[in-house]
Amino acid sequence: MVHKLGDVMGKRDCLYNLLGQMELDEGLYTTEIPIDQKDDPLKRGCGSQRKSKVLVLVESTFVDNPKKERKPKQIGHVKMHVIRDLKSNTISDIVKKQVDKSAEIIADDST
Repeated sequence: MVHKLGDVMGKRDCLYNLLGQMELDEGLYTTEIPIDQKDDPLKRGCGSQRKSKVLVLVESTFVDNPKKERKPKQIGHVKMHVIRDLKSNTISDIVKKQVDKSAEIIADDST
């Protein structure tokens, strides 16, 4: 059932673009090693066979009357994409397809 829900949610993501203020970051998530690479020596860091690179896009807006939160922001829609590398061309292509042109993107100082 969880797989079916995930599949439907993934298909829904292509129906809308993210708007307003955006936060963008990449993350490395632990995954299973592909069968054809199980006998290879393990690499370290972001090139490891055990890590998948994921681009995370989040709508975030400042709240007028924040509660006792550290950052007075409200989160809207979230999109996550598994990417093959962390190059700017790869990230730019996804952002152009998934984010409205009028959106303001806030990112860390990563290259």
